[in-house]
Amino acid sequence: TVFGTAPVTFYAIYYQSEYYYTGTEQVFHTPVDGWYKVQLWGAKGGNDECGGGKGAYVSGEVHVSAGTKLYVYVGAPGANSTHGTGAGYNGGGNSGASSGGSSGSGGGATDIRTSSGNWTEGLSSRIAVAAGGGGGGMHSGGGYGGALVGGNSNRQSGGTQTKAGNRGGFGFGGSSQVDGGGGGGGWYGGGASSGGGLGDERNDVGGGGGSSYLSGFPGCEVSWTGYVFRNPQMIAGNQRMPAPDGGYETGHAGACRARIQLISID
Repeated sequence: TVFGTAPVTFYAIYYQSEYYYTGTEQVFHTPVDGWYKVQLWGAKGGNDECGGGKGAYVSGEVHVSAGTKLYVYVGAPGANSTHGTGAGYNGGGNSGASSGGSSGSGGGATDIRTSSGNWTEGLSSRIAVAAGGGGGGMHSGGGYGGALVGGNSNRQSGGTQTKAGNRGGFGFGGSSQVDGGGGGGGWYGGGASSGGGLGDERNDVGGGGGSSYLSGFPGCEVSWTGYVFRNPQMIAGNQRMPAPDGGYETGHAGACRARIQLISID
């Protein structure tokens, strides 16, 4: 009370959840009806002689009702110089399985879904996806995790909003058949090599980057779940973006992250 005036109560509203890579789903329990800001960072592809592509960034604000569960899948970076292994969790593709060659595997995507399960389940319920980059090969680097379209390597294409690169699919990057980098995970995954011999410069190349997705972003279909983001932002892994711990970075190369923050209540 201030000299005869009625008491005034101020309420501080702040609720934020941070999610790091765990290799499994994580659950956000919505505390109140309101608008929540979502930020996602995709994973970098693994390195070989040439580097892997960096991950993308996606953010937006979405209205969620109290008691709703959202499922968060945080991707992992691709492994460096592997033989048919090391795919980044949540959609990265494996490097080539050549007995003598090695390449980088694809980086995984980071996403938010409305249904639970293994990362291979519920892909159609994703409402936001930050794409991973393709793994590097001997003769070229991996494509960056893209916005609407993933970055290309010199021979492998990135994912788009409707199609994956070579050997990839909806939600996963291609795994290289003989030698070369794996494709990055994403809405649709990036491509990877189909053949050729060890060290063949036509095939021992980087994988393509995955594509990102945000329900309501121009160029993306609106999710069947009905969630639509306002103030949507989608930044490819070859561009300047906010860094998870503050400041800015060009593409995301560190540990992946997801953030959900309450910004207003109904």
